Amino acid sequence: MSNIYQLDCRALVRAFVPVVATSVVATAVLSSGAHAITSKHGCVEVTAQSINIRSKNSAKRGEVLTTARKGEVLAKRGPTCPIRRFWCPVRNTKGVEGWAAKEFIKNTECR
Repeated sequence: MSNIYQLDCRALVRAFVPVVATSVVATAVLSSGAHAITSKHGCVEVTAQSINIRSKNSAKRGEVLTTARKGEVLAKRGPTCPIRRFWCPVRNTKGVEGWAAKEFIKNTECR
């Protein structure tokens, strides 16, 4: 009886694995960061090779939440990046909200 059970399980695995693999690939493609980003306040583009997105508008006090690479577009979380400040409130395509140093970003259209 155990041989029949093993054969049935193997057949089930052969039938199920391609479906799981296809689902994983589709999910990876959909969540690869290729999403369009929008903001009523506009967007900024990363100009440095890589920047840190921090929890506070301070390099000393702000924990690094994530990073953004050159060319990545971030949504502004406020109407402007304050002129007399060094930090801009931003959100990435994955929804992580934090602060980016203004010297490493420039205004751009959301895309």
